[in-house]
Amino acid sequence: MLKIVAKTAVVAALATAVAAALSGCEASQVSWANHTFTLSGSCLQLQTVTLHNGKAIGANGIEVDLVKVYYGDLNHDGVQDAVVMLDCSAAPTGGNGTGSEIQVFTRDAKPIARLVQPDRYGSGNPFGTQFNFNNVGVHSDVLYTGAWGWLPGDAHCCPSAYDVYRWDWNGHGFTPVDVQTNQ
Repeated sequence: MLKIVAKTAVVAALATAVAAALSGCEASQVSWANHTFTLSGSCLQLQTVTLHNGKAIGANGIEVDLVKVYYGDLNHDGVQDAVVMLDCSAAPTGGNGTGSEIQVFTRDAKPIARLVQPDRYGSGNPFGTQFNFNNVGVHSDVLYTGAWGWLPGDAHCCPSAYDVYRWDWNGHGFTPVDVQTNQ
């Protein structure tokens, strides 16, 4: 009977150690290219998709692609966070709609924020604003993004406003701070 109790204690200790190791998964250890994401309306009204090798086909045939992942301690809690950039396109179904989304995760792939591109021009344009993935980065644990904005009268092809934002952590989310405007 003592051997069974000892073995049970060893198995319990090992299970606790494995659970502790898994619960401490750093953001850089997550396979973002094979992760399940819940997307917002900015990514063409999709709900939940699971990427396989960085791609997924979501609702209504909309393609979702992992663009890039950046790392840094963005909420300044001493734990590395991941900035995941996703692109959505209706092109595979014959449409011309696109969307972009940036989500921020911390340890254990726990979501902490979904960035919403500021529509500072209030154009009412259905295109709103869209992140420019060529101008996104983390510098000194601060996230910066570029965003195209459509002014009233702009065609879908041709946004005429461009802004760069610094995203400051406010204790429960990120606040965009305009650092450069080009109209």
